[in-house]
Amino acid sequence: MRRSELLWASALIALLLLGYGVIPTPGVRPPDDSFSEESAGKKAFYWVTEELLTEVSRSADSLIPDDDNADTLVMLGPARYPDRAQWQTLHDWVSQGRALVFAARREDPAVDLGPFEIEVVPHNGDPAPVTPTEETDDDASNDPASVVTELLDGSFEWRSQGQVRTSAQDATVELTMDGTAQVVWRPIGDGAIVVVASDYIFTNRSLTSDPHGLLAFRILETAAPVGPVYFDESMNAAGAPRVVGVLLETPFRLITLQLSIVILLFGWMVSRRFGPVRSVKDSARRSLVEHAEALGNLHFKIGSGTRLVSSYLEFFRRDFGLRHKSTGGGLERDPAIGIRGTESGAIDSALGAARSSSLSRDRVGEVVRSLARLRGRARQ
Repeated sequence: MRRSELLWASALIALLLLGYGVIPTPGVRPPDDSFSEESAGKKAFYWVTEELLTEVSRSADSLIPDDDNADTLVMLGPARYPDRAQWQTLHDWVSQGRALVFAARREDPAVDLGPFEIEVVPHNGDPAPVTPTEETDDDASNDPASVVTELLDGSFEWRSQGQVRTSAQDATVELTMDGTAQVVWRPIGDGAIVVVASDYIFTNRSLTSDPHGLLAFRILETAAPVGPVYFDESMNAAGAPRVVGVLLETPFRLITLQLSIVILLFGWMVSRRFGPVRSVKDSARRSLVEHAEALGNLHFKIGSGTRLVSSYLEFFRRDFGLRHKSTGGGLERDPAIGIRGTESGAIDSALGAARSSSLSRDRVGEVVRSLARLRGRARQ
């Protein structure tokens, strides 16, 4: 197989592996919003909340729900954390008698909630990882005895890489792990905020364990929702991967794969060479007198060299001191015009050639060249 064919085949195999997920795509986060049924998604918790509360909806168009009666906003591991201006907007909204339940991403918990005077930092003090880690059943579990809370009796699993910190004196710690705050409640004006160091407890995978669903709902209950509850999806939409990332996600992956294969096959077909390589020959430079050569060859083939000499004499008869004969036609020298002896001989030779029945090619060339030199000297 030729090297070019091997490269095209390798590109096709790599494209197939990429399309079917064998090769991971950098920058594409697994879906973990309330629409996702993946292990990191929050759809199961959304369904639980929808069953236990009367009014539960999603807010995807704006950070603050458009419903003026909205009572509680739930923001669980958003793909992008709000900036300082957005935290201020949330603070003003909460202080009017509403509640915010916020859970940091487990794999990247570092976030400063700005005007709420609360922050989530990595548990061990190390920088938070940038790339989400793939969870497996073999992940080490926290010791149940190290988790302390009054929200739920019995043992359960709490996974977190962060801790909640605040200097506010009115804050209440609802759950701790290894002595670090994991769930903190704090009043804000007439409302309240609940900050959770990890969103793992709200994930679909977590809720498959028996007590986790109840604990997740108890954390939501600390916000005391009495009206419509909204799950925020605006931060997930704002932080979702764009362009290539979106094209490689589940809804568009198959279409992207098919179009890429078609483009690849088209490029392979266009790049293929049919037949042997043909060398490009440099074309010879064309002569400036090519037309004259063609005319001379034509006169030679039909034997009309005398006509060529006669035409030359006729065209320059004034320069050569010639006139038309009064009888019989043709040209003769004009006695009124004096011609030097050497020039007279050349003209007489040309007149004799014009009256000949046939001329060789060499003879025609010689006569024409001599007349051209004579004309040149006469014009000077």
